[in-house]
Amino acid sequence: MKKKILRIFIIIYCLILFSLIVNAFLNQGVYIKNYDLKFENLPQEFNNYKIVQLTDIHSIRSKEQIEQIVEKVKKQKPEVIFITGDLIDSGYYANQQSAKKEKKIPIIESLTIKFVQELTQISKVYFIYGNHEMMLLDDPENNEFKLALEDAGVQILNNKIDYLYKDDAKIKLLGLQDPACLYKDEVYSKIEGSSSDKARVILEDLYLQDNSKEFTILLAHRPECFEIYASYNIDLILSGHTHGGMLRLPIIRGIYAHPQGFFPDYSYGIYKNRNSTMVVGAGIGYSGNIHFRVYNLPEIEVINLIKE
Repeated sequence: MKKKILRIFIIIYCLILFSLIVNAFLNQGVYIKNYDLKFENLPQEFNNYKIVQLTDIHSIRSKEQIEQIVEKVKKQKPEVIFITGDLIDSGYYANQQSAKKEKKIPIIESLTIKFVQELTQISKVYFIYGNHEMMLLDDPENNEFKLALEDAGVQILNNKIDYLYKDDAKIKLLGLQDPACLYKDEVYSKIEGSSSDKARVILEDLYLQDNSKEFTILLAHRPECFEIYASYNIDLILSGHTHGGMLRLPIIRGIYAHPQGFFPDYSYGIYKNRNSTMVVGAGIGYSGNIHFRVYNLPEIEVINLIKE
């Protein structure tokens, strides 16, 4: 009986070990996740309009990583690229700052800058701050990384409105800066309450600027505020932050996502609420010292808008 139990234990151990080895190998790649999303109120001119979402890149670490991601994005031929937060990793960025002060490197995040420069050669690029972009707020207007992004042609859409045009039609585009990155903002740093409370105040201000009824896309790093986003009947929300739940079990949803905790309501994929659809990306990079993903592959989201 003991030998049988030991045999079963060894088999289970070997299966788990094999699974983790395969998982580690697969995590070296970046994969494409396609979404065909249908909307009745989408302007006909935007039928088959292709969007690429990149989220949670957490700083580019090698030229090979640039080539890998840019090549895959280029093949999709997107009409617009959205980076929905955590383009940089705060820990890595801080190390780069120290290295520059010690004159070991000339430019902070040079590889990430080169990466976005190449993206802007593919199509227009919009970017909103995630929580790791707190590192850019010590000098929010003159931060050299932010200025480099703008010089490359990246549109930083923090708490702003813009529009996507095609022929005579347009889509309204809203950008929501991560509520955790408001602590130095001249206006919004005074808002008290949760991330959802802060998101509501910012959205109220944006809708005071333009409350027209065009098809609307919102870039918002935090998916846990979905109830607030949906209360404004925003058609499409693109989000990230969760890294897909980091650890996912087959069939079962993500295990953990900060700040939602264990078995988060919004960790990965498509969610619907009222007239709103939200796509939560799995992300590409790793945050801090947590360098693992289990059944949760690095992804580029490709969203094809379809007129229903």
